[in-house]
Amino acid sequence: MRTAADQQTISCMNQSLMLDLIKKEGRITRAGISHALRLSPPSVSSNIEKLLKKGVILEFEASSSSSGPGRRGTLIGINQHFSYTIGISLSGPDLRVVLGDACEEIVDYRQYESLEGCSGKAIIEYIFHAVEDILVQNHIEMSSVGTIVVCTPGVIDETIGRIEFAPQITGWEELNIISTLENRFHTQVILINDINAVALGELMQGVGRKSKSFVYINIDMGIGAGIVIDGNLIKGQNSAAGEVGYMLTSVEQLDSKPQFGHLESLISLRSIRSNISRKLGIEEEALDTARINTLYKEDNFVVLQEIEYISKLLAMTIVNITAVLNTPVVCLGGSISELHVDIDKHITHYIRDMVPYPPKICLSEMGNTGFIPGALHLGSKKTLEHVVNAPEL
Repeated sequence: MRTAADQQTISCMNQSLMLDLIKKEGRITRAGISHALRLSPPSVSSNIEKLLKKGVILEFEASSSSSGPGRRGTLIGINQHFSYTIGISLSGPDLRVVLGDACEEIVDYRQYESLEGCSGKAIIEYIFHAVEDILVQNHIEMSSVGTIVVCTPGVIDETIGRIEFAPQITGWEELNIISTLENRFHTQVILINDINAVALGELMQGVGRKSKSFVYINIDMGIGAGIVIDGNLIKGQNSAAGEVGYMLTSVEQLDSKPQFGHLESLISLRSIRSNISRKLGIEEEALDTARINTLYKEDNFVVLQEIEYISKLLAMTIVNITAVLNTPVVCLGGSISELHVDIDKHITHYIRDMVPYPPKICLSEMGNTGFIPGALHLGSKKTLEHVVNAPEL
């Protein structure tokens, strides 16, 4: 015999399934929900009424051709103004903030202060200002924000809300990001590694539209990876899965311990620029992405040699990852995708016949805004889970 607690648990599970389906379909009839989830019409109607009462969904009129059997002319859809998500990216030189609605649609996207050389405490103050500003600019109250998602470089302890190791930002490890923001804004906060957020973005709107299993490798000032298997982000026991910068490329490396990892010291935009500028005898500051692209088109030997070397290192990395994970796709992103050097073709050439099933190598479809769909998805999901599990009035 089911207890009241059992019935409440089942009801919450069914409501979660229904909300996932409604978000996926956009708008759908009660009969469509019943058919897709194999739930009885009375169960669907009961849970729909509960969700309508909570305000998370709305009823919409439909044409007769799309209404289907039962409650003709009525479709169920997410109330996009029910709650909002704020996504914050601390990757790159500038603080970037996105505001999204309950349907994961972008309401506004803004760039704020430069983060270069800033301490963790200074960045927290910038976040305070940016969150308040983007809400004011869009006439939205803080009480309407369901979740804030912070995407940051570094090794993160998501359970306590602290960044354990982030060499780009000083003083980060002294701050509890989650509790600091929750105390300021009185809403839920998610802390996630920035590469994992982009991997989720690729899953939602990029390479994930064709393959639900892939590895996203991000090469900027360092190198990191996000792992997606069967549509699920794999974070590992300590949320440190994908820290490929610590991979070894030779036995001799066991005798030394670089600060940020052996592979990261070899594969990064920083190392590419440093190696090329040193060999060409020019200032590193003068060697931007456009200059490297021009030199590559001119068949400059030094640039060709460096790209070949980086391609081989990446090929080794991808072969090792594929030997363990067997993902059909590896996606390359970050600043390296701004180099028009056919790096995907170079890697494809080297990994051929190296593993039983070589993955397809592709470049990111999301660019430097890849965190946006990932953050909005996480925030909306967290908010809706909170609503579903809230006590019924």
